[in-house]
Amino acid sequence: YIIVILSSGINAEYGVSYHHPSLALSFLMEHYEVYYEMYGETQFNFGNLFSILITNLRSEDDVKRAKKFFAAVDLGTGEEAYKMAIEQETGYLKWVKGLSGQVKTFLNSLDTNQNRRKDGR
Repeated sequence: YIIVILSSGINAEYGVSYHHPSLALSFLMEHYEVYYEMYGETQFNFGNLFSILITNLRSEDDVKRAKKFFAAVDLGTGEEAYKMAIEQETGYLKWVKGLSGQVKTFLNSLDTNQNRRKDGR
């Protein structure tokens, strides 16, 4: 697979950008028919494309966009990999969201401690 994206951190085998997965998702969605015709019905590597792309998404909006798009198309040999990737990424985003409050509290406490040291308290 070659998804041409001008950015660093591209997986050379599948052409997926780790730095711009949203852009890679948009590109795949725009050219999905071409990729499906080439790889979807006969190549088991089609699932690897889903795995790499979906598990690198970093926003709930991108995951929702992927779910909506891929629900309306034939996933071919990538169907199981797609389902697993969506489940994995959804879990990851829930985990991050659940920890964000704790991380924010911790970072604020560091800031407060630094301000105390500056004030001499």
